[in-house]
Amino acid sequence: MKKINHLGERTITKQGYLIEIIEYNNCKDLTVQFEDGIKVKGCYNQFEKKCFQHPFYKTHQERIGEENVNIHGEKMHIVEYNNSKNIIVEFEDGTQVKTQYDNFKKGITGNPNSRTILGVGYMDLDLYCRNEKTYHTWYNMLYRCYSQNCKQRSPTYEKIQCCDEWIYYSNFREWALNQENYYNWYNNSRSGLDKDILIKHNKLYAPDRCFLVPTRINTLFIKADKLRGDLPIGVKYENNTYKAYCSINNKKQYIGVANSPEQAFLLYKDFKEKHIKEKAKEYYLKGEISRECYEAMLNYEVDIDD
Repeated sequence: MKKINHLGERTITKQGYLIEIIEYNNCKDLTVQFEDGIKVKGCYNQFEKKCFQHPFYKTHQERIGEENVNIHGEKMHIVEYNNSKNIIVEFEDGTQVKTQYDNFKKGITGNPNSRTILGVGYMDLDLYCRNEKTYHTWYNMLYRCYSQNCKQRSPTYEKIQCCDEWIYYSNFREWALNQENYYNWYNNSRSGLDKDILIKHNKLYAPDRCFLVPTRINTLFIKADKLRGDLPIGVKYENNTYKAYCSINNKKQYIGVANSPEQAFLLYKDFKEKHIKEKAKEYYLKGEISRECYEAMLNYEVDIDD
């Protein structure tokens, strides 16, 4: 008779733990591993009857009342324990959250009614989401809106605000996940959030005003106000003439010369708008920007007071 190898089989124990056979010598000698990495030896009969016990197991009743502190320093305790994947914890303010026991033990269960992010944002998902690129984008957005240090270093952010909806991370995350270019954006190490393409001089981060874009697209709309002084955008006064320049991939490209700043600006305007349209087509065909962003870039107009 051919010997049966049960290696890799899984089941849920009577205690509610997921176990997997990771070593199988024979029906009397095998090793299972619990989902938290704990390994226990036993026999196949125990496995079939789901009788393997976790060495640190507590009954459901014993877990109720267990206390911990999350990474934000907020105290919480278990008020309901159904199994390791389904527990309810309560914070000191009375907020109750459904989560997993492992997240509770690691302190990464967040209070959705607590403004723990810069004193403004609600981290209303389990805190393991802090490792997501989407979270870092959301945090950086709030930092630009509400950090006094940021506003002092970059006065352009002085009046920037975030809409009420995006104060909650879950709402921002859901919006991002629903963007057609989300996965390309997520996998691009140089990408971010833009608020200025659709509405020029926009001061509000909101779902109907922003796009997920590669950094290369974002930099197309950065303006060096301090460097040009009182002249129109794209214009420099050199050798008693007005010259038009445009920054392409961080390199200054000469466009042409004119007798007045207004004429030089028109040279810049024509060149810049064509360049934006070219990049819109290039990045849309690669799936790097959404259709809405693509259309906004095609319709973008450079104004003399930009």
